[in-house]
Amino acid sequence: RVLGGDEVFTRTTATVREYTPLGDRVTLAQRLVVQNVSGSVPVQSLAAVQSSFRDDEALGGAGSLRGFPKNRYIGKGVAFMNNELRWDAAEFGLLGRPSRLILSTFVDAGRVWSDALHLDTSLSDLHTSYGGGARVGIGPTFVLAADVGHSSQSAAAVYVGLGYLF
Repeated sequence: RVLGGDEVFTRTTATVREYTPLGDRVTLAQRLVVQNVSGSVPVQSLAAVQSSFRDDEALGGAGSLRGFPKNRYIGKGVAFMNNELRWDAAEFGLLGRPSRLILSTFVDAGRVWSDALHLDTSLSDLHTSYGGGARVGIGPTFVLAADVGHSSQSAAAVYVGLGYLF
């Protein structure tokens, strides 16, 4: 309100990422995101998930539960986990630059609470999705991405973008 805002609310977000090598070319990548919002938050702000990596939206869509429509579930409490098995399948030259093909499979799970985060019920009523994807890395930092997610609400949601989900 000091700066002229109409709404007063607090958003607290925690993210944990872990990358575990399972061999020379296979990595298990995991991400857990937990967020709680308290106060008088506008409904359009309930879908936002903020992090030090990038702001995204949840629950549903390319940034959280692949295979569910974007922002399918919103609430003041959000928790979700992404698990990916990434295989560095091939190395080659493309456009005169060293490149590689990475294939992945994933399982995503999460849920929301309308009023506030309740960790005691975090493993009940989970929404889950699964699928696979491919990345083409060109040079040291440019990555083209494609994923296909499946859930109880979508047979094949396709996501095309840049980089990794996390």
